[in-house]
Amino acid sequence: MPLGAVHPITEEIRVDAARAGAMPLWEQALRVDHYLSVEVQVGGARRAARMATKSWRDTDVLCFIRAKEEGGLWTANHSVMVDAEFWDYVNDPAKTGPLADHARMVFAEATRCAWVNGEPGFINGDQLEDNRTGSARLKQVHADGRDFRSHRYQATEGAALLADLAQRATSAHFPVTTNPCGEITLHVTGGYCVIGDFAPLLACPVAPEEVMPGQVSAETADIWDARVRDSVRLGVRFLLRANRMDALYGEEVRRTNRIGIGPTGLHEWAWVRFGLDFNDLLDEDRAAPFWNAVRELSTIAKSEANAYAHETDTAQPVTVTTVKPAGTTSKLFGLTEGAHLPARRQYLRWVQFKGVRREDGTWEAGTDPLLPAYEHKGYPVRSLRSFPGMSIVGFPTVSRIQRLGMGERVVTAPEATPEQQYRWLELLEKYWIGAEQSNQVSYTLKIYTDRHDLDGFRAMVAANQPHVRCCAVLPSRPDSGLGYEYLPEEEVSAGKFAAITAMIQDDEVREVVDWAHLQCASGVCPI
Repeated sequence: MPLGAVHPITEEIRVDAARAGAMPLWEQALRVDHYLSVEVQVGGARRAARMATKSWRDTDVLCFIRAKEEGGLWTANHSVMVDAEFWDYVNDPAKTGPLADHARMVFAEATRCAWVNGEPGFINGDQLEDNRTGSARLKQVHADGRDFRSHRYQATEGAALLADLAQRATSAHFPVTTNPCGEITLHVTGGYCVIGDFAPLLACPVAPEEVMPGQVSAETADIWDARVRDSVRLGVRFLLRANRMDALYGEEVRRTNRIGIGPTGLHEWAWVRFGLDFNDLLDEDRAAPFWNAVRELSTIAKSEANAYAHETDTAQPVTVTTVKPAGTTSKLFGLTEGAHLPARRQYLRWVQFKGVRREDGTWEAGTDPLLPAYEHKGYPVRSLRSFPGMSIVGFPTVSRIQRLGMGERVVTAPEATPEQQYRWLELLEKYWIGAEQSNQVSYTLKIYTDRHDLDGFRAMVAANQPHVRCCAVLPSRPDSGLGYEYLPEEEVSAGKFAAITAMIQDDEVREVVDWAHLQCASGVCPI
């Protein structure tokens, strides 16, 4: 930590320390954690994501629900841990009593706050693997600090506090929570997200763009399917080998041997291999070949994990399957991210470069030479007000799913209803996550406030959230209504996109899109 950061942290903690007598321990911990996290920002963005959760039964949970709204505690993800009893009270007006009234008050306040800033969310703690099976209760309380110890680092002064934390967890209603993105179950005393992706589309032995969707030859299908199965087996082994590394939470790793492997680019694979679009996938009978393949891969992942754990004389993994957000890895290959639908069809990907134009039209000294070069080739270029001295270049981009001949059968996230997306999550939990040795699907479901009001938002959450382990529901507005000077990805209409690409003269840069080729792939070749 920079020395300059010590003083402001100390001052902030000192201010809150003066209020500590009236502040519950959970809030003290939340605030100190926040102050430490603020010091590891990059460009104003957090770089220390954490999950903060509290049980719906706690008498002061309403203070927690309002903490982000009132206290500026923006560096952690906040969620309320709930269960089937909570949803029974919320959805059945016939149930009465103090606890029923409390549950409805929690739901009303949580959804009111979430409607404003997306938090807190709801996590169905009773459905999380370690809580459902009771394995979280098997974690022992150690007084010697081994819960936080590696060969290089050991807990000394804090050993008693760690033991106290572990002891409190033994009687907690929810001894496990999730990581900030929601895809991994973790004991509340700490642990690791040891996670990996596999991309079934990329195992295709020929270029996917050359395959007639759903009409793969038997020979190609055999090779393709075998490669996907092998990638799952290898991925599981890689993750379990990572668990054998020395680590601060080594004791918990040895106890659980927890991993999470999951698919990404699901929609592209479903289309090319099986000829199924998103609407097809929601019909279990029509999409049976796809879902049977998903279930087979889930079985392979767990069987391989158990066999390799036995081979290496380590614990059988408590969890194996997951679907993580996969934002970075998916972008590398132009795939849809994890379980998510494509966010948009065609868009401008804006990239910042140093430099701005003078009033006379020339570029300032020190300008990145790429800026005038890109402008000369016809790319859209804009100077920024919110980032002085910087300009952005817009690169026309089309997701890979648009290149696979789906045409109008592509469904983007804004086009799918919330109910359809919840159904998609339920099916993924059923066929991929599975009933045993399973984590969760990480998914952000955007609810557009120009289509739903607060009452509609509440009704949607109450009806659907009880049936999935977790799902982040984020009220949002269309890109044009968000009020930012620019977004990293700006959706544009097909006509505007075609006009922009027509102005660009750059045959060597991959971001440039041959619009006529894309229209042909969609079955609407221009004359």
